[in-house]
Amino acid sequence: MTSLSDTLAAIHRKPGRWTVAGLPEGADSLALAELARTTGGQDILHVARDGQRLERLQDGLRFFAPEREVLVFPAWDCLPYDRLSPHPDIVAERLETLARLAAAKKPGTPARIVLASAGAALQRVPPRSLYAEAAVVLRKGQTLDVAWLTKFLGENGYGRSETVMEPGEFAVLGGLVDLFPPGTSEPLRLDLFGDTLEAIRSFDAMSQRSTGTRDEVVVLPVSEVLLTKDSIARFRGGYRELFGNVAGDDILYEAVSAGQRHVGMEHWLPLFHEHLETLLDYCPQAIVTADHQIAEDLLQDAFVSVWRRSTSYSPQAGAARSWLISIIHHRAIDHLRRVRRRSSIQEAPLEELEFDETTAVADVWDEAWRSIQSSQVRAALMKIPTEQRMVIELAYFQGWTHTEIAEGTQTPLGTVKARMRLGLNHLKRALLEVGIDEI
Repeated sequence: MTSLSDTLAAIHRKPGRWTVAGLPEGADSLALAELARTTGGQDILHVARDGQRLERLQDGLRFFAPEREVLVFPAWDCLPYDRLSPHPDIVAERLETLARLAAAKKPGTPARIVLASAGAALQRVPPRSLYAEAAVVLRKGQTLDVAWLTKFLGENGYGRSETVMEPGEFAVLGGLVDLFPPGTSEPLRLDLFGDTLEAIRSFDAMSQRSTGTRDEVVVLPVSEVLLTKDSIARFRGGYRELFGNVAGDDILYEAVSAGQRHVGMEHWLPLFHEHLETLLDYCPQAIVTADHQIAEDLLQDAFVSVWRRSTSYSPQAGAARSWLISIIHHRAIDHLRRVRRRSSIQEAPLEELEFDETTAVADVWDEAWRSIQSSQVRAALMKIPTEQRMVIELAYFQGWTHTEIAEGTQTPLGTVKARMRLGLNHLKRALLEVGIDEI
């Protein structure tokens, strides 16, 4: 009987289009792990149907091949040309993957598995040269100009804050520089004596206490949009070419022209770079695999939409190719949302419970426990700083989005996200202290 490894080895020996069928849910991760063992070091790029499927494959690979390097490339969590920027955690994971793929692979290195969702694989990304030109290595004992480092971080997407909590933030505190570059699980603290970098320490974002030391760190861009002199000039010229003379009330144009980051500017990525590439350009020799019927389903849905909305296309809005890709991207995101919605709905049991003393006592205790939990949650919320509690209440009790909170409270969107994250962490710790680990 032919083993799974022998069957998958034929894919590497005979290039072409193959269909692997009959695999139960979960066994696809095993198949990818086995395929990686037969490629002789050739990477594998797998395109998943959606983000939820991407996470399941990642979990399965951790189990079946914990020693295998797995790179994850998620899609943005916002729609094309939305007024929101993608979440910093997602951007950091994307950039870390692109940076690793852009670096030259050493001979004899085992095969890597790259996981990407359909929306991420369709999206254009900055060219590979970006990471070769923008990466900076900081080593213990070297001379470091803080003014130069501050300018470099600002140009490469880092945001200055008082306390570093999320990827892409940095803070200058006298002789200390805190920063959270992509590719690191914790923020880093650069300890300088004059212009000499004396120590590089990692620290916990919540307690601000050191957790380890390093001899060097590679500082990569934290945004796919860089605000350098050349990129700003390129954006201004491209923007005027698309929309003509720009009035003084164009907030995006004015912010970028001043070298300032603006919410949602990532959606204008083509205007900041001379050319863009795809994920396939980063791994041109990789074996490409995909979930069954992913391309057929998305493209069929997209082109049906194009047929029905053909009159909505306007040449002034951009090239027809970009319009088609944006529609396909929309369909991929819609598919992801439908999958998440279906998975969150659980059917209630059909059988009726017979009322007896045991059931009655259980209901009483359940109701009492819920009442205790409610009072403890309210008490924990009162311990959170007012600004953080207000953001949580508006989001979870009123149903406001981050953007609506930012507009309603006249607060920067980044500050709203930071307060939400800090508040939830404080709430979780307060509930753990009273024995509640899940609500």
